Amino acid sequence: MAYEGIVLNPDNQVQADRPNDSLPSARDSDPGLNEEDIKNCILSDFRNDIRDKEDMDWLAIRAWDIESYYLIKDETFANWPWNNAYHQRQPLTPALVDTGVANVKASMTSVADKILRVKGVGVEDMRKAPILESLLNWQLLNEIEDLDHTLFIHIFRTFLHGTGVLKVMQNFDSNSVSIVSLDLENIFVPVNAKGFQKDKSDHVFQVVPLSYNDLQFRKSLGIYKNLDQVVPGAGVSYTVTQEQLTRLRDQASGTGMETKLRRDTSYIMECWKTYYPKVSSAGYNGANGNVRSSAGAKARELKVWIAPNGGAILRVAENKEGMRPYSDTHAYPLGDRFYSISMPQKLRTVQEDLDYVVKQSFDSSDKRYMQAGFVDETSGFNKGTQQRQPGGLYKKGKGASPIEWEPVAPADQTLERKIDWLWIQGEKLTGLFDVVQGSSATPDKTLGQTEIRLARADVRFKTIFDRFESGFKKTMDLVYFYDDEFMPREK
Repeated sequence: MAYEGIVLNPDNQVQADRPNDSLPSARDSDPGLNEEDIKNCILSDFRNDIRDKEDMDWLAIRAWDIESYYLIKDETFANWPWNNAYHQRQPLTPALVDTGVANVKASMTSVADKILRVKGVGVEDMRKAPILESLLNWQLLNEIEDLDHTLFIHIFRTFLHGTGVLKVMQNFDSNSVSIVSLDLENIFVPVNAKGFQKDKSDHVFQVVPLSYNDLQFRKSLGIYKNLDQVVPGAGVSYTVTQEQLTRLRDQASGTGMETKLRRDTSYIMECWKTYYPKVSSAGYNGANGNVRSSAGAKARELKVWIAPNGGAILRVAENKEGMRPYSDTHAYPLGDRFYSISMPQKLRTVQEDLDYVVKQSFDSSDKRYMQAGFVDETSGFNKGTQQRQPGGLYKKGKGASPIEWEPVAPADQTLERKIDWLWIQGEKLTGLFDVVQGSSATPDKTLGQTEIRLARADVRFKTIFDRFESGFKKTMDLVYFYDDEFMPREK
């Protein structure tokens, strides 16, 4: 379908993730509720979710995930103990994240023509189970577009940020479904949510970035109202958070998305909400008329599209089925919190220790090979205003020999052992031992030792893989549900 309006900037680069909002359909009926009250309820929840993330230093944690994985230099050490000192990060975090991603991905698709198995619950299911298994595997391997890439991105995001989110949507081209991976920073739920479904969470909000053309396309469909009130930005706190994380990704990739997002991107928010409508209390006559409250009201499941910046309601529909199209995966769950521990956060102490130990090694090496010298001068050496650095010459005062060289300290023979020990600690923390990486830090003397180490490594890795398998099962439950809704019966 053609876009309406003029393309303001034809050179806009394509965003990494295309808009993934669930477009309203003709079957979505208006529940006839008070839209002003719905808007106030959603924006209040949205502000609370943002505030809860800020209170738990969510931005700082996500920033560390990006810095440690993409090896962004630690500028804190750039000028200590001298200018331009060694301050590279060590590749512990990216090595273990990539190992986890590769192993989980290979385990999920280890059989060429089968990704999932379907087992019947009762005797009556035994005949249908193989047919359904064949259909779903065919759909996953042939019909769902870019599933292999989607799973890779999903697993990567789960390890990198602790929680992965998949969304099942209608594919209008094939009259079937598609599966997409969503950025965690675009998802908002209560911090103590147990999942995405209505019995696990009061609401699920997804912020959807839209380019100018995306917005014009939605205008042409005629499925939303008030699109002229959608303006760039999603709200102060959210936009600032997104820009800071985008700036770090720009630094890692060498490309610039921050200016584009600020200049060309508008936002809508897709909301799945358990809503208690306010009703007038019969027979009560207050100063301002009947009192409106949610007391005694029956919960309604809604899906609402809203402009988070400004609060314009774009569409309200009833979620008659009560299903929400999101599934969550957690590599390292964190008790009663929805947002789990990321692998970079789990490795943070070891990563920082490793960076510091390696820095000590390089700095001491630089100091040994470039000794500082001290020369005669009428004034004394002021250590408060002059900074030492390898190879420098410094004033020492009169009455001594012409040049004195700084004594050379012996090399620390334990540094290499410390580095090896810290790598081992990181592997133990994550459950990704050297044998899972395809290497061996300590060669085994017998075949029995190798088999024991492999068995122990498999136990730890299976625990992680089972968590991904649980998340994938939630996704397949959604695929099965939406297949029944979207897939033609002749298929």
